[in-house]
Amino acid sequence: MKKYRVIQWGTGQVGTGALRGIIENPQLELIGVAVYSKEKNGKDAGDLCGLPPTGIRATTDRASLLAMQADCVSYNGVAFSGDPVVDEVESILLSGKNIASSAILKPSKNVPGRHGDVNTVRRLEAACQKESVSYFVSGLDPGFATDVLPLVLSGVCQRIEFAHVTEIMDYTTYLNAYAII
Repeated sequence: MKKYRVIQWGTGQVGTGALRGIIENPQLELIGVAVYSKEKNGKDAGDLCGLPPTGIRATTDRASLLAMQADCVSYNGVAFSGDPVVDEVESILLSGKNIASSAILKPSKNVPGRHGDVNTVRRLEAACQKESVSYFVSGLDPGFATDVLPLVLSGVCQRIEFAHVTEIMDYTTYLNAYAII
């Protein structure tokens, strides 16, 4: 069985769960962990997500992670920091790594704003094409609960009279969670 070499990028609320999933999946080999805080720098990946030690130390050194030969980066970085996030995602793609993410940074030609503007979309598409890599975004953040889940659930129904989905989140505390990623 081929093992896919994975770097976990970010260990906040979502990234910690992703890290645990990577460590526990026999088809995945964790080779690096990117963190944003000095407090997490140097800690064992297992300690960061409540599992036994792995021997993989988290780092704030982006260059060392970008130099690694990885099949994929599980990106759960700082979702609300604007252009620096686009720069970070682009640098990962240009290092020849695929990205799978549930972060809010989902460039879309149909969504206005900094992360969805046409230049951002073109920039990340160009990075993907240059390195023959992919950038896949899914999950609860963004869209799973309001976009994909209703479609999946409709597949088990014989008749649909209406579908009403409401996603509510208190973002007043959400930004604070990313301060310690």
